Amino acid sequence: MQSELSDIALIEQALAGNQSAYTDLVKRHQRFVFTLAMRFAKSREDAEEIA
Repeated sequence: MQSELSDIALIEQALAGNQSAYTDLVKRHQRFVFTLAMRFAKSREDAEEIA
């Protein structure tokens, strides 16, 4: 049995109202989203707001 749920499983749970699944998704991907936002934003503050 997998100890870590797939993104798809977490998305399904989050859509069903599971706040913990949503939090796990955010934590899992926030670094990537922030890095991507930094490429387009004019400042770190803007990137933080975007992400």
